Order: sequence, then structure tokens, then C-alpha cells
Amino acid sequence: MKLNVKLVGLTSGFSVGVLGPTHECITDLAIMQALPNITILSPADGIETVKAVMAAAEIDDPVYLRLTGSMNSPIVYKNDFDYQVGKAIELREGLDLTIIATGSMVTESMKAAKKLNEQGISASVVDMHTIRPLDGEAIKKAAESPLVVTVEEHGVTGGLGGAIAQFLAKKNIHARQINIGVPCEYSPAASYQGLLEKYGLTGSQIAETISKAVRG
Repeated sequence: MKLNVKLVGLTSGFSVGVLGPTHECITDLAIMQALPNITILSPADGIETVKAVMAAAEIDDPVYLRLTGSMNSPIVYKNDFDYQVGKAIELREGLDLTIIATGSMVTESMKAAKKLNEQGISASVVDMHTIRPLDGEAIKKAAESPLVVTVEEHGVTGGLGGAIAQFLAKKNIHARQINIGVPCEYSPAASYQGLLEKYGLTGSQIAETISKAVRG
């Protein structure tokens, strides 16, 4: 392992939301994407975090590692898997729409997909663990779905959803897209779970938002 890796680690999102807006970082992806020559990683669980750190150690340029969720976050990957920077992972296949999630929202999106399936709505779920470089092929595949949904524990301005929308526009790919995240406002002090519920980021709430969009 290289020892000169330029690694920036940050526990962000709503992780310490109980301390108020000064301790909530929901604009970091937007800020980091404005910087040149930086890799942005956003793992979904502890196992993927380990793989992300190992991968970051092999990158000579700066790396931003985004950690979201609370203590004892749910495990997404129960078995070993191939992790590649810039290569998204499809966790679930579906026909009616594709959910592209990052960080702790991967778990909630898997819950949402399960609830949607109970309603007869088939959803793919993609773990976009790398925000830069984005996996263009995964986005193109998602755009073939009737609906692309991005889910992130981040502001809806300048985050994952914005990056994907920008990619699609640049490639002149027309796809229906909705972005689920935090509105542009200062959040109140609250528990992690309370903040997720306030902003509609639990599995059941995500499913409800998507169901309404699918059924018009």
C-alpha cells in the first residue's frame, strides 16, 4: 500500500445532526465536484468502505471519501464482491425504473425497491459508489428505463442527481429523472433517523415518492 495517498475523510450527511446544522454536511459533493483532479468515493456500508480506502491508496491524485449513516449501519454486501473505482454495482434488476443511490441511501433504496415490488412496480437498484469518475455506461443503461431516480443523503442541488443529469444532457440522452434528497435549506438539530424521516429518505418514503411518480 502506498503511504503518500492524499486522502480526505469526512463523516458527513446527517451523521451528527443532533448537533444542528453546523455539524451536517449536505453540500460536500457539490463542493468537491467543483474541484479538479479529485476522485470522490461514497461507500454504502462498512465492507465497501474498506474496499474504497484500499482503492484510494492506489490513486496518486487527491481522493475524497464520503461516509454517511449512523453507527452500526446496515450491511449491504454480505459476501465478497469486486470493487472498482468508477464502476457502479447493480444490486437488483427491475423493468419499470432504475434507482441510482449512493452512501447510506443504498440500503434505503433496497428497502424501497422491495416495497415497490409489493405494489407490482419492478425497480433496479444501482450502487453508485463513485461520484467521480461517474460510471457512464451504468447511467446510459439506467436511462433506458422509463424512469431514473437518484437518491442521496445530500442536497438535491449539485449532488449525485445533478451529476447524472449533467452527464445525460452532455450526451444528449433524454430520460425522465427525479432526484430525491435534501432541499436547499438548513436542517434542524435532530436524530439521524428523525432527519431521514423529515426529508423523506427512509425506504418506505422513497417508495411512496416513486410510486406517485410512476402512477402519475
